[in-house]
Amino acid sequence: PYAERGAALDEFLDVASAAWGPDPVSFDNDRYHLAPAMVKPKPARRIPIYLGGTGRAALRRIARRGTGWLPTGVPPEMVVAQLAQLREMAAEAGRDPAEINCIYQVLVQNLSEVPASGRQPFAGSPKQLVEDLAVLAEGGVHHVYVTATMASKDVNELIDNSAAIHEAVRGAGL
Repeated sequence: PYAERGAALDEFLDVASAAWGPDPVSFDNDRYHLAPAMVKPKPARRIPIYLGGTGRAALRRIARRGTGWLPTGVPPEMVVAQLAQLREMAAEAGRDPAEINCIYQVLVQNLSEVPASGRQPFAGSPKQLVEDLAVLAEGGVHHVYVTATMASKDVNELIDNSAAIHEAVRGAGL
């Protein structure tokens, strides 16, 4: 059930931790059952766990258990504010706040110049897009990937739009 998705995710993370831990592996609760077993091969190092969400419970989960945060569709200023909050929560959970990474996907909707008064985040000219990307970079976001498929009518326009974005980002030194 939708209302139980957070608890189910926490339990799944518990199952994964058990499976990646010492053998014999076992886990049992109301939702998952893993009979005692040898699970091979084990990960060579800790598997990164990136989680999404913007609610308080999701952020607490990331602060306790995640390698990083995957926000999407969140305005740049809100990402920066929530990332700072997330890192504070990690410190409260006994973790090094610097361990919390942030990867953001930008879905560019259009690449036309938009008056500042009517502009939405990650829309507008490549120059306007770079302004939003700079906010993310200055706010501690580790990695941003940009897709312009929604702003392109065909593959040729996608290539041209991607080149324009790339040029604007490189010109800004990001």
